[in-house]
Amino acid sequence: MEEHVSFKLNNGHSIRFWLDNWSNTGTLRSKYPAIYKVCSRKNASLSDMIVDGRLHCQVRRRLYHYEQLEWDLLCNELGHVHGMNGEADVVEIMGGFSVKKCYDLLVQEDVVCDFSKFLWKNGIPLKVSFLICAIFHDSLRTYAMLSHRGMPFDDVRCSLCKGEEETTDHLMLRCPFEVKVWSYFIKAFQISWVFPDTVKKIFESWRMNNLKGRCKQVWWKVIYAVHWQLWKERNNRALGGRARDTDEVIMLIKQTIVLWFFDRDVFKEITVNQVIFHWETVLHM
Repeated sequence: MEEHVSFKLNNGHSIRFWLDNWSNTGTLRSKYPAIYKVCSRKNASLSDMIVDGRLHCQVRRRLYHYEQLEWDLLCNELGHVHGMNGEADVVEIMGGFSVKKCYDLLVQEDVVCDFSKFLWKNGIPLKVSFLICAIFHDSLRTYAMLSHRGMPFDDVRCSLCKGEEETTDHLMLRCPFEVKVWSYFIKAFQISWVFPDTVKKIFESWRMNNLKGRCKQVWWKVIYAVHWQLWKERNNRALGGRARDTDEVIMLIKQTIVLWFFDRDVFKEITVNQVIFHWETVLHM
């Protein structure tokens, strides 16, 4: 869809320096991959990258020779960034774009998911990354997968709804229990969302939003926390534990997200009770 979007630079607050094609020559991330890899603020806006009228890149360490050369080439290409003013940036949809094309992109069968970029993320426990890795490799131990490998089961229906065969995509996305959980969190972000039909596609499409600030940070924790707690609830029921309802699972997901943000300022000066019981209000404070 990026080829149908154009940007008019004004104050630079809404245009992502590395990720948006604001210079009309391709994204800087793809043109200068070495310096992009070591920069510490990959989602920085254009205004974030300009200090005292000059381009400035925050990096995690001292640049190697080839990285410094790439940064010099980038600065030489851009030169002085002209046209910045106090007005808001403008994003325009150009000809050839349609809602149908956007929908077809989300549901197409041949989406290639580079799943490695969603693994081993900072702030996400390793056990959760291992779960997501198992999902991406089609090795999550659902009843359907274990039955396919020759393990006998009298009942291979979903542990949560007892409606359909327990496959990974049904368990994580299509089960009525999961739909209620996902719908609660999506609604809280006040955005419209069309769910893809596979877990791989939901990770790819999860970045298609314009959330900012606290909402954006929490958004990227939600997708991991929901998968983790749904899998734990599935195992709890499969092993004969007490079945929790959706409200209880939603509360556990919120608690998980708060714990994952414990050493950061995302919920600074906000109590746990406020997060748990006034979730939507806290997101948009």
